[in-house]
Amino acid sequence: MLMKRKALALILALLISSFLIPLVAEAQPEPPNVDTLGPVVFSVQSGNVVILSPRNSTNYVNQIQLVFAVSADGMFGQFGNVGVSLDGGVINSVTDFIDKSVVQSGPDWYWYRTTVLAGVMLPTLSEGTHSATVYYGWQYLGIPENPSLQRYEVFAHATVDFMVADADATNVSTAVSDITSYTKPEISISSPLNMTVNASSLPLNFTVSYSYPLVSNAAVCYSLDGKGNITLYSGQESRIENAEKIVSPYNLEIGNLSDGLHNLTVYAKTTYWHYGLSSASSSVQFTIDTSPPTISGLSISNKTYNSQVIPLSFNVDENTSWVAYNLDNQGNETIQGNITLTGLSNGSHSIIVYANDTVGNMGKSDTVFFTVNTLTAEDFIPAMVLSGMIVIAVAIGLLVHFKKRKR
Repeated sequence: MLMKRKALALILALLISSFLIPLVAEAQPEPPNVDTLGPVVFSVQSGNVVILSPRNSTNYVNQIQLVFAVSADGMFGQFGNVGVSLDGGVINSVTDFIDKSVVQSGPDWYWYRTTVLAGVMLPTLSEGTHSATVYYGWQYLGIPENPSLQRYEVFAHATVDFMVADADATNVSTAVSDITSYTKPEISISSPLNMTVNASSLPLNFTVSYSYPLVSNAAVCYSLDGKGNITLYSGQESRIENAEKIVSPYNLEIGNLSDGLHNLTVYAKTTYWHYGLSSASSSVQFTIDTSPPTISGLSISNKTYNSQVIPLSFNVDENTSWVAYNLDNQGNETIQGNITLTGLSNGSHSIIVYANDTVGNMGKSDTVFFTVNTLTAEDFIPAMVLSGMIVIAVAIGLLVHFKKRKR
C-alpha cells in the first residue's frame, strides 16, 4: 500500500512539472535576439554588472578589450539581454560570452543564478577620455498595434571612464593586468599595528575583500611568528560593496603573547570562476612590552649629608615619557632628568624616583633614606651655655626651696 502511494505521488509530481514548466516559460519567454537594445527604461535593481577592464582613470592604448561579468537570478535560469554602449552611443547587444555558469540559488528548486563573462573588442579610439557602459535588462519589442511598448528595461548597469593614450605611452594598463589585479584578494589589518604595546593579549581585526560575482570559494588563515597556519571561517557579516566587492570581517583575540618582537601574517586564497586560484598575504610586526623600566644608580644614598643642597641623578634603562620624584611622601614632582634638591631641612628624609616608558609601564627606584645635618661645633656652644645656665638656675632654685623648708 505504501509503495502504491509513493508511486502515485511521483506520477503526480511529474504531471505537475510537465504543466508548470511550459506555463512559466510562456509567462516569462526568452528575451529577443536583436542587434541593438533600447530605448532604455530603468527598472528595479536586480542583478549585478562588474567591469573588469578597463578601469577608471587608467591609461590604455588601442586596441582595448572591454571585459565584464553579469550575474542575475531567475526562474529556471532565464537570463535577459546584455548590451554595451560606448561614449553614450547605441547599445549593442552582446550574446557571445567567454564563459557562462548556471547554478541553483536559494532554497527554491526552480531559482537559478546565471553568471556570464564577456569580452568585447572596442573600435580604434581617439586619444583622450572615453566611457563604456554595460547594461543588463530585458528587451521588449512592442506590438504592431502599439510600437511605443518597445523598451529595454534595465535592471543593472555599470560605467567606466578611461583614457586612451598615445601608442608610444609607457604608463598604460592592459586587460590581463587588470584582471590579475581584480582577482587578487585584498587584506586590510586594523589591529595589531606596527607598534609597541604593553599588553599580553591583543585583538586581531582585519577584513578580506574579494571580487564579486566571480569568486566561488575563499579560505583565510593567519600565522604568528612563523608557526603553523590557523584557519579561520567567517562570512556571517560579509557584505557586498558597490556590487563588486565581498567584504568579510574577522575579529578575534590573540593571547599569551610574550615580551619582544612578533610577526603576524594573514593569508587569503580565493578560487575564481573561469580564472582559477588567486592568493594574497599581509603582514605586521609588533612588539610586546609589559616590563616596567629599571631605575638605578641614584646619586643619593643612605647616609648623612652636611648640606641642604644635594644633586639627584639616576639612570633609566629605556626611553621614558614621564619622570618624577617623591620626597618625604609629599607627592610626585615631575622632572625632565637629573636635578639638584635645594632647601632641605635638617633631619631624616626619604626619596623615590618614578618613570614611565613610552608605552605606559611604570617603574620605580628603591626608597632611599638619608639625613641632612648642617649643624657645626660653633652651633652647639650657645646651646650648651644656655643649657648650663638653665641647670644652674634650677639648682639655685631648688637650694633656696629646701632652705626655706628647714626654717
